[in-house]
Amino acid sequence: MSKKINLKNLLNENTPGFENRKFGDSLPTLASVQQAYQAKAGITEDEESEEETVEEAAPKMRVRPYEKELKAATLSLKRFENMARMEDPGAHGRNKGAIAKAMKALQALRHLR
Repeated sequence: MSKKINLKNLLNENTPGFENRKFGDSLPTLASVQQAYQAKAGITEDEESEEETVEEAAPKMRVRPYEKELKAATLSLKRFENMARMEDPGAHGRNKGAIAKAMKALQALRHLR
């Protein structure tokens, strides 16, 4: 059987950050409690020696400059197709092949390396 824990027992005024808190003072944040603990323990962090700094995104996550333009062109072509279909369904049917070829060409450009 599990033991019930009351909220009153979890949060009391002896919790770190609440020691010298007066009425109306702001509540302690994780950063303020962490900073107080590090000051008390004598821990110092060097600004320059962070654990790891990310200089650039991983190769698969990297967005090449032309990819944004290619996505915009693809979206524009899809919007054009939808507007043409709504405006004149007959003309859209006749030009459906040309739109499909243009879309296929844009997809082929996407896979360039």
